[in-house]
Amino acid sequence: MSILERGAAGAVLIFAAALLRAAVGRRLPRRVFGLLWWAASLRLLLPWEMHSRFSVYNLFAAASQTAAPRPAGEAAAVHPLPGAIPPLPAVPQGIIPNPIPEVSAWTLIWLSGTLLLAGWFAVSCLRCRWKFRVSLPVDSGFVLQWLERHPRISVRVSDRISGPLTYGILRPAILLPKAMDWENETALTHILTHEYVHIRYLDGLTKLVFAGTLCVHWWNPSVWLMAVLANRDLELACDEAVVRRLGDPAAYARTLLAMEEARAGLCPQFAQSPIEERIKVMMKFKSKRASALAAVCALLLVACVTTAFATSAREETESLADQLAASVSCQGDMLSFTLPEGEAEWELWISGRIQADGMTMSVHYLEAESAAQSWEPGKTYQFQLAEAVYDELTINGTHGRENIDLDLLPHVPRPADGNFSAVVEASWAETLAPYLPLGLEYTFDDPDGDGNGLRMTFRGREVRGIVDGETWITEHTGNGLFDEDAGEVRAVYENGVLTGLEFLSGEEQAAFTAQRESAGESMVWPVTDFRAIVASFNPRANPGGEGDLVHIGVDVAAPAGTDIFAVLDGIVTESGFEATLGNYVMLDHGNGLETRYAHCQELYVEAGNAVEQGQVIAKVGSTGRSTGPHLHFEVWQDGEPQDPLYYVYTSESLKEFMKDRQ
Repeated sequence: MSILERGAAGAVLIFAAALLRAAVGRRLPRRVFGLLWWAASLRLLLPWEMHSRFSVYNLFAAASQTAAPRPAGEAAAVHPLPGAIPPLPAVPQGIIPNPIPEVSAWTLIWLSGTLLLAGWFAVSCLRCRWKFRVSLPVDSGFVLQWLERHPRISVRVSDRISGPLTYGILRPAILLPKAMDWENETALTHILTHEYVHIRYLDGLTKLVFAGTLCVHWWNPSVWLMAVLANRDLELACDEAVVRRLGDPAAYARTLLAMEEARAGLCPQFAQSPIEERIKVMMKFKSKRASALAAVCALLLVACVTTAFATSAREETESLADQLAASVSCQGDMLSFTLPEGEAEWELWISGRIQADGMTMSVHYLEAESAAQSWEPGKTYQFQLAEAVYDELTINGTHGRENIDLDLLPHVPRPADGNFSAVVEASWAETLAPYLPLGLEYTFDDPDGDGNGLRMTFRGREVRGIVDGETWITEHTGNGLFDEDAGEVRAVYENGVLTGLEFLSGEEQAAFTAQRESAGESMVWPVTDFRAIVASFNPRANPGGEGDLVHIGVDVAAPAGTDIFAVLDGIVTESGFEATLGNYVMLDHGNGLETRYAHCQELYVEAGNAVEQGQVIAKVGSTGRSTGPHLHFEVWQDGEPQDPLYYVYTSESLKEFMKDRQ
């Protein structure tokens, strides 16, 4: 911990102790507060942290830490493989490193203040020690009898002091003023007992520690407050001990008044203890039995206050998930990670989404290990990245009772310097290349770098999409994002060869548009509180009617636990768990129309239940093969997958979202 951090932590404990002293100071033994001042001094002086689950600083500690998203276009960081030693930076020729560290102005000011205050204390101690050296042995018969009972202590007399003092730690001595009433044995007993208690409790050492703390933290007002209150409590604690030993607090109070005793310690000027406060405390001092009970409670109180304010927030041990995240590295197109050592059984799935041929495709890696769940702790695994733009790439699963949801995108190289849009544009160029010789024209303007900016035209009229067999090629699936006269064009084939393009007839266009909007007039959007549509409907990989199914629904990113609504009235035909879909629900709405909701956190309906439009049927989750909390939503008509956006684009929440994307 830095000195500023120690000063702040110590200040909190000092103020807590001061408030406790003001509230219940007269009900607790003063040694209690001495322990608190010791704890505060150690907190201020020692650079180490003591972590505790009961520290108040746990309330302010961060509960979880997530990696900050990397801006689009930023080059991926290259992490060395576990055990590799990164190369040292080379020193340019002609430049000699300066080994002398720079000293800040604050450091110089702090050091100057520390040395000045330490010097003042040193001079004061030397002056006091000179007074001790010129003192004489005591010749009082009563004092000599007292010394026989306390052989390890010496008592001396000086005409240079006005009140009794103690000095020395290894060879303690009591110094009495020459002007004392040596015939008043009661007063002598009080004074000698008081100073003996100082010696027995090592108050001289305590004051040295307080003085050292003040020298180091002279800039901290709370430390000056501690110095004043701590020295007062030392005197009050000795007063309590004297009364506990000798009884008769009134007689002891009279001795205090008669002597007008100065503060004992390194030197009387260090801090004065008001005589009025001492007398009031003595007169209200409780019996031994009550003090013993208070002492037990006080020790518990000291332990609680010290634990709460003198310790730091609990240090979070690095979990296996954190160790796994730290092991991820990427060298070229090979991404690797190492499973931490341990007895936990790992169940992992590695999946993501890439942009290829103008479409979004799902990808999965190390599927053999995932299927067999044959992951070995301590082993390093690697796989080759695709030559494509990754929208998502994660490791999901569990080990023991801990869930794993690790984002790998920060480790995946991406086109730098804004080339993300260039990659998307290149993908569109490849996808639209077969239609350009037929008169199709397009532009791609993406000033915000989000990969959206396609505009197609044919014979001077905007094209919403290209209908090529069962494939519909378009960047946007709604009506409100195009010119009013925009329409679809159809790919014309002769003998299986693409020969031209033509706009749909008015009747065909109207039917095509009505087909998408008619269902949407009654179908609601299944998730109202959503963040983004992270993957769209892409039933085939290539235009022309050939290719494999890649994504037969839309993925809607939303916070885990968000309500999922039935888009129409229907009957639950399936409700359960499947390895890929996770928790899912299938609804039959009649007339061959079905909808499916996958990767749910919780399911609220069972097979055979009748549901109404807008009824909550599940919660958004990340079960099955999922890359994070989202809803995978599918629409089926007569057993064929349909683009859900055809059916629900008129939903107000979806309209607003799609407009924002423009």
